Amino acid sequence: MIELSDSPSRRWPLLALLFLLALLPRALALGSFITIDEAFAWLGRSHEFLDALGRGDYAATAISGHPGVTTMWLGAAGLRLHAALAAAGFADAQGQLAELRSMRLFVALVCSAGVALGYALLRRLVGGRAALLAGLLWACDPFLVAHAQLLHTDALLATFITLAVLALLVAQGGAGQPVRWGALALSAACGGLAFLTKSPSAILVPMVGLLALAQLWRARRAGLPWRTALVGAAAPALAWAALAAATWLALWPAAWVAPGAALAKVLAEVSGNGAEPHAWGNFFMGVSVAAPGPLFYPVAAAYRLTPWVGLGLLAAAALALGRRWRPAGGAALLWLLVFVAMFALAMSALPKKFDRYLLPIFPALDVLAAVGLLALYDALLARWQAARHALVWGLPGLLAAAMVGTLLWFHPYELAYYSPLLGGGAAAARSVPVGWGEGLEDAAAFIAQDDPSCELPVAAPFPEIMAFYRCNQAIELNWPPTLREPSYAILTVDQIQRGDAPDVTTALRASGPPAYTVLRHGIEYAYVYRVLPHIGHPLAARFGGAFALHGYDTHTSGLDASGVLTATLYLEPLLAAPPDAMLFIHVLDASGAQVAAVDVPLQAAWRPGHVVVWRQSIPVARQLPPGSYWLSLGLYTPQDQRRLGLEASPLPGAPTDGPDALVVGPINIP
Repeated sequence: MIELSDSPSRRWPLLALLFLLALLPRALALGSFITIDEAFAWLGRSHEFLDALGRGDYAATAISGHPGVTTMWLGAAGLRLHAALAAAGFADAQGQLAELRSMRLFVALVCSAGVALGYALLRRLVGGRAALLAGLLWACDPFLVAHAQLLHTDALLATFITLAVLALLVAQGGAGQPVRWGALALSAACGGLAFLTKSPSAILVPMVGLLALAQLWRARRAGLPWRTALVGAAAPALAWAALAAATWLALWPAAWVAPGAALAKVLAEVSGNGAEPHAWGNFFMGVSVAAPGPLFYPVAAAYRLTPWVGLGLLAAAALALGRRWRPAGGAALLWLLVFVAMFALAMSALPKKFDRYLLPIFPALDVLAAVGLLALYDALLARWQAARHALVWGLPGLLAAAMVGTLLWFHPYELAYYSPLLGGGAAAARSVPVGWGEGLEDAAAFIAQDDPSCELPVAAPFPEIMAFYRCNQAIELNWPPTLREPSYAILTVDQIQRGDAPDVTTALRASGPPAYTVLRHGIEYAYVYRVLPHIGHPLAARFGGAFALHGYDTHTSGLDASGVLTATLYLEPLLAAPPDAMLFIHVLDASGAQVAAVDVPLQAAWRPGHVVVWRQSIPVARQLPPGSYWLSLGLYTPQDQRRLGLEASPLPGAPTDGPDALVVGPINIP
C-alpha cells in the first residue's frame, strides 16, 4: 500500500506538483480558438471594466448581471499584461488572439491554484492518499481543464464554490471540536468570490445553513443547553455571511458607490435570463427543444465523466450501500454528496440548461471518485496477494497514463471530450448540445488557403468570431444570399442542432456537399460551403469537360444609351489547368438570325471549385427593334477554331446556332 507522509517536506512539493500539473494543460495553447461567449461578452466586458476603472467611474463596472466580476478583474489584468508585453516587443499589440491569451492566462492560474489549495484542504478531510488522488483527478479532469482555458465564469465558479465548501467543512470539524476560524474565513472569502462570479453560487447559503443546523443538532445531542448550542451554531454562520458580504463589497467597485443597484442587476439577470429558456434554443436526444427537461443533466454529466471517475463513483456507491464501509472523512464525503445533489437539483429546476452549468459539481465528484478508487485499489491488493507487487505500482501507473494520455490526445480541444464508454463525441452530438465556436478557426484556415486574397466575403452564424481568424469580410448568414459575388458560408453543429435558421441549413445542404468539413474527435463542428451569388437564370452546362456554366444574367438598361447589352456568366473550371479558350456570344433574333456577336479570350485566375463571374459587354444597335432575342454562347480553341463539346439540354423553342452552341433566353426587349 502506498502511504504518504504528513511532513511539510513532502506536503509542499506535492502542492507545487499539483499546481504545475493543473497549470500545464490549462495554460498551453490558450489562443487556439475563441468561444462564442468570449467574443460576444467577456472580451468586451473586460475592456469596459478596465476602462471604467481607469476613468474612476466605478458604477460603470456593473456591466453584467452574472455578475462576472472575477472574470473581468482577471481579464483586465490580462489586458495590462498584454499591453506590457506588446510594449516590450514580445506580443502583437493589435493581435486579438494574443490579447485573449494573456487574459485567459490569469483564469488558468487561479483555477490551477484552486486545485493545489483544494488538495491542502482535502488532506484535513479525507487523508493524504485520497486527497492526492482527488487532486490528480481534479487537475486532469478534461471538462474542468477545458473551461479553465477560457475567459469565462464557469471554471472560476467551480473553483471558488468548491473551495468554499471544502474550507467550510474543515472549519466545522467534528463533534466536540472548536470552529477553525482561519478555515471559516477562507471559506467565506471564496464564497464572496463565488458570489462575484455567478449567481448559482447562491447554493452556498443553504449549505451554510444546513451545516449550522447539523452543528446545532450535534451540540444538543452532546447535552449542551439550547442557548449555548444555538450560539455555537449561529455565530460561525453569521460570521461566514459577514465575511462573504465584505468580500463581495470590497472587490466590486460598483458596490462601493451603489451596492443596491449592483445587487439588483444580479437579481434581474437571474429572473430575466437564467429563469428563461435559452434565446437561441437548445437540443436534447436528437430533438431541437426550448427547455430540455429534468433528464438533461444526468445525461450531460454522464457524457462528461471519464471512465475512471465513473468507476470510482460506482465503487463508492456500492461500498456505501454495503453499510460496512467507513472511509476516512465519511461525514465530509456525505456533505459533498449533499452539495452535489442540491446543486444538480437546483440547476435542473431552471429551463435554461447547458452542461457547463453543472461544472461546479465535478471537483466534488472527483473527490468522491478518488475515495471509491482507493477502496477498490485496497480491495484488489488484499484479494490478489500473488500479484500485489505488480498491482501496487501498476494500477496507479495505468490510471496516470489514462489521465495524461486523455489530455494529450484532446489538447487543446478538451471541450471535445465526451465519455468513450457512451460513444464519444459522435454520440454526444446526437444527444446533447456540442460546439461553442470550436472549429471556426479551422474553417477560417481552409478559407485562407482557398482564397488568399481575402476578397470573398464569409457568411457565418457568428461573424464577429471570424474577424479573429480572417481578413475576409464576415457577414450574417442568410438565405437566399444577396451577394453579387461568390462567397463562403459556414454552418456549425450547434446551429444545426438547435434548428437555428432552418432555411439556411436546408438550402446549403441541398446545394451539394460542403467544400470542407471540420472534424475533431468524432464531432463535425463546422461545414464550409462555396456559395454562388444569386443567379437570375440558373442552369447546368459543360463545355469539353473543362468548364461548367452555372447560369447567366442579362442587363438591357444600357441599350438605349450606349447600345450595349451586358451578359453575366457564372463559369467554373473543372480542370486544374483549363485549356486556352475563346468565348463567343451571339445575339439572335426570334428567327435565329444573328444581330450582334462578340468573341473574347477567357483570361481569368482559374481555380477548380471556384466560380468566376464573367461580365461581358456586347455591342448591338441602339435602336434594336422590340421583340424576343436569344443568346447563343460557347467556347472554342483559338488554334483550330473548334468548339468545345457541349453537354446541356436544349431549351424548347430556342433557335439553333450550329453545333456545340448553348442557346438561352428569350430576352424581351420592349
